[in-house]
Amino acid sequence: MTQAQLHTALAVASEPAYADFSTRLLGGVQKPLLGVRLPTLRKLAAQIVRENGEHALDICARGQYFEDVMLKGMVLGRLHAPFSMVMSKTASFLDEIDNWSVCDSFCAGYTHAKKHPAEVFSFACSILSDKREFTARCGVVLLMDHFRGTSYGTQALKAIAGVDAAGRYYVQMALAWALATFYLDSPDEVFRILRTHPDQTVCRMAVRKLCESHRVSDTAKTQAKQLWKERNGT
Repeated sequence: MTQAQLHTALAVASEPAYADFSTRLLGGVQKPLLGVRLPTLRKLAAQIVRENGEHALDICARGQYFEDVMLKGMVLGRLHAPFSMVMSKTASFLDEIDNWSVCDSFCAGYTHAKKHPAEVFSFACSILSDKREFTARCGVVLLMDHFRGTSYGTQALKAIAGVDAAGRYYVQMALAWALATFYLDSPDEVFRILRTHPDQTVCRMAVRKLCESHRVSDTAKTQAKQLWKERNGT
């Protein structure tokens, strides 16, 4: 696939009504949307990597639309190239992430975490304190997506619990999501973290996510609500 063919494929798959809906959902996204759905982008990413190998990122160089950045992240996540090159490209790509959707899709599809867990774990931890909001969020989501339930799980949860997200809503949201997800493997430790976590907003969001989850028992939801009441002295 060439750049011209990719641009044509994106134009054909675009849906103006879906673009309007997604723009409202994302809020604050800096690039215009074409309205191409995620399954289509994933298929295009797989095709680009399959046909272009380590040069696949060259096909995604336009960067004009939201979908360009999303697609680049998907390609990078499965790129067949020397790992040193992948990590260098990953570090550079973080500057292009300006919304939660690209961040979360990129992290979910980052297949290199399975092949190089030690290096990706170290990288994810290293960006947790980054001042760029979506870079820090990326670190949290990478740890949640790829290291919960692994030999790195305890370290990952500890690293997540130590993130200072004050005043950064999208990092706070990611922390709450991660804590509620890690609860499935480490319920006692997550409740301990929530009882003492300094960020009241993170705690409130995490309790809400626990209570909304279909994978958390009614007993645990009651305990989470009680924990929140105790934190608030009610």
